[in-house]
Amino acid sequence: MAQTLETRTCAKCGVENTEPHHVQYVAFNHPVSGVGIDLSVSKHVKCCAEDGCPICSTDVRRAEADGVDLDDLTDFLQNRPKDLQQELFEQFSVESPDFQIPGTEEA
Repeated sequence: MAQTLETRTCAKCGVENTEPHHVQYVAFNHPVSGVGIDLSVSKHVKCCAEDGCPICSTDVRRAEADGVDLDDLTDFLQNRPKDLQQELFEQFSVESPDFQIPGTEEA
């Protein structure tokens, strides 16, 4: 089942759309005021890969190898091949909702 994507503005190219983004969440409470501050950065997967993100670079390299049109990564990223999910988990501890951590299978 396809996930619903939020409309976001890419911090790199400035385009606002629902294309897949890598959101790097960074939030903390200001040390003096105690006010919560959100410094999260959201970039298109391609833009994030261009900036050197190893996770996004892995996704983009695989999409290219599989002949995916890089102007439409949505379906590919919502339905990553199992071996790519395994690679992302092993290298970067990235988990997808439909990916089961090896060794945790139910009997």
